[in-house]
Amino acid sequence: MLVPVEAPYFEGTDLLITADCVAVAYPNYHLSLLRGKIVVVGCPKLDDGNYMKKLAEIIKRNDIKSITEPTWKCPVATV
Repeated sequence: MLVPVEAPYFEGTDLLITADCVAVAYPNYHLSLLRGKIVVVGCPKLDDGNYMKKLAEIIKRNDIKSITEPTWKCPVATV
């Protein structure tokens, strides 16, 4: 996840935490999930998957208004 733990765009934002494949697999991604949110993206299948510490720091250091984390299951990855 190539994002700093503190950034002005995190202040007062609605945060969307998503896997990179969701935008391709879910046709309404941009209309129903993305609109008005700041996005952090990762790949739970191929990345090292140790996002919890970084996400915790982002949430701790910034004024996050809301968090959306879509979940789904597919044969390749559990997202």
